[in-house]
Amino acid sequence: RKIEKIETALSESHNRFQRIINTFEPYFSDTEVVEKWLIDAMMCFFSTFSDDWVSDLCYKANAIARREDSILDVIRKRTTNNKELDKQDKEILPKKFLHMILTREPDITNFLWEYGTAAFSAKLIKNSYTTDDLTLDTFKDSYCILDTNILMHIGLESSEYYKSFKVLENIFKELGINAGILYITQKEYLTAIRYKKEQIMSLVAKYDKEVLEASNDQYLQTAIKRHCRTEEDYNRFFSNIEQIPNYIYKETPIYLYDDDQALEDRIAKAQSDETKLSELNSIYKSVTGKDKKEYVLIHDVGLINGAHYLRENGKYFILSQEVSVNVYAKKRPFVKNLPIAMRIQTLLNALALNGNAHIVNDDY
Repeated sequence: RKIEKIETALSESHNRFQRIINTFEPYFSDTEVVEKWLIDAMMCFFSTFSDDWVSDLCYKANAIARREDSILDVIRKRTTNNKELDKQDKEILPKKFLHMILTREPDITNFLWEYGTAAFSAKLIKNSYTTDDLTLDTFKDSYCILDTNILMHIGLESSEYYKSFKVLENIFKELGINAGILYITQKEYLTAIRYKKEQIMSLVAKYDKEVLEASNDQYLQTAIKRHCRTEEDYNRFFSNIEQIPNYIYKETPIYLYDDDQALEDRIAKAQSDETKLSELNSIYKSVTGKDKKEYVLIHDVGLINGAHYLRENGKYFILSQEVSVNVYAKKRPFVKNLPIAMRIQTLLNALALNGNAHIVNDDY
């Protein structure tokens, strides 16, 4: 009976795969070549975005849809390097792949489930983020260094991570995790917010409310939820946002960790080190196919090396959504059982697998 069930499941999986392949028609390459490409593209997708997929699966975070540009860049680069595909297919197939993973149909959902669960299982067995490595005890009394891309989501009701911060705060309180930022992150945050303000104010001056409401920008949507209508309202909104967030959600304070001249010296030295800058830029380029913006690169090198310094005497880790920082972390050894950096989804998934009560609750 079990054998029959397995054979039935295998047959359905094969038939489903053929139906999926048919959705990519018309194409110019041989079908066998396209089949191999799709398998490779799926493996590439889940090797880079599995945390986002798991986050969507468990928490309905809409993370995959919000990262569609990054996904398209990664699949395009992978497809470009495929020597068997017809040149015309290299332009068409990545777009069809993106459309496929964003489509909510039973065949697609089951197809993603097959690859996603396999990728997640492999990750637990092979890579550095295993349940054995990341236990609840690992995080107790540790220090979380927040990257700029985390700060820029805190306090925004329309952020994809808004509910995550409420859960994180409960976890941080329970495990005694201290949250903070480096001075260089404070500077980058203020620069990024001022740039965002210019963008939003330009849109507010040009478009009607109906057009603004159709935007998926988290700042604009949060401002609208707070009943901003006039330019004065939006200016008032940004005057609050321009202040560094004081708390993860409402109670866990965010500290400034730069109270050590040796730390500042280590950061400054790293930021002028061409080898370190080149290494991180190469990681970013290997994933996205383009160079990292110089000011962002300088910040991230400083962030990583500031964390390295702090980890010499304490349990510190970076919380970041940035791709090169996390890929860099996977290539570095753990210190006190902690990776140097991880995503919000990775942290929540690891704690959920270890039975933390705050992960499975009504907030998610």
